[in-house]
Amino acid sequence: MGVEVQNARGPETISAAEIYSDIGAEATYGKLLAGEFSLGDEQAEMASTPTYGVVTLYLGLKSSCEHLGIHGQNFWIYDSFDHDSTWERRNELAQGRATSCYLSFPGIKDPSAQMPTAEIIAPLDYGFFRPWREKAWRKRGLDYEAVKERIATALLGFVESRIPGFRAEVSYSELSTPLTVENFTGHRDGGIYGFPGVPRRTGLKSLGSKTPVQGLTLVGADAGSLGIAGSMMAGIKGVALEHGMGVLFKVLQGNLPEFSAKLEKAPAPGAPLS
Repeated sequence: MGVEVQNARGPETISAAEIYSDIGAEATYGKLLAGEFSLGDEQAEMASTPTYGVVTLYLGLKSSCEHLGIHGQNFWIYDSFDHDSTWERRNELAQGRATSCYLSFPGIKDPSAQMPTAEIIAPLDYGFFRPWREKAWRKRGLDYEAVKERIATALLGFVESRIPGFRAEVSYSELSTPLTVENFTGHRDGGIYGFPGVPRRTGLKSLGSKTPVQGLTLVGADAGSLGIAGSMMAGIKGVALEHGMGVLFKVLQGNLPEFSAKLEKAPAPGAPLS
């Protein structure tokens, strides 16, 4: 039927004929449908499976860094070809030793961006930040800020060792932690994905677009696969389940006026879906 939200005016119910949830299977069934619907053992398994935690260093740049060979591409940087070893040593970052990172340039990819920006993402377990969990955002104390500074310095140094001159192009930096993700998204332990990409993932019936609730469709990583592309395609697949596979071709062609008009003529909230 819709969702209940709490805003500045108080509680409000927003009704709709179709509901698409992209907050993950665990939160959809465990929070949005709490007390109304349960998946039993699968729901308990999702709520207890460890998630992935990361830190993200957001950067404002002085230039687009073309003189450094940067043209908006993504970089995966590792300190070894042994990726298992690199993963096992991921938490060394908390002590100021980076072992891997992902470097991307959102503000260079986006032609409408006013300034070039970059972000450095690296894995780091939520457990390391648990001592500050009960403290409010931006009020977690000097020790927490010191840890963030150590991590940021390590990440910048790690990138600088592979792309000399990059650090000099940084004019602004701000680090987020798994606590930040948890605070703003509500994801347990600051998980950046839904259910992790392990073999058991393929055996959970609750992961996928279809749900047992009429009018509710799951989209996002849990309905597709991990990552941006997987989440995007899961959104298209979810809409296609309701409106036919022709939607997929319209999306890929960038032509959706017919589909948009159809949504505008959607049945009234609570009415049977055709």
